[in-house]
Amino acid sequence: MTADLPRLELSARISRTSEGLHAHLPVTGPDALDILLRSLPPTPEAAGVTNDFGLHI
Repeated sequence: MTADLPRLELSARISRTSEGLHAHLPVTGPDALDILLRSLPPTPEAAGVTNDFGLHI
């Protein structure tokens, strides 16, 4: 599902991400946000980010 993301334009990547979240995130609203926030690394550096995009990568 993610192998072709680099070839997609931004709007298609956003759509694919949204579809994946909808299909696999078992909750909605504040509970979903809590799950997503807890899934992030504590810092961009901990995620291996080496540019100024930070956690948007």
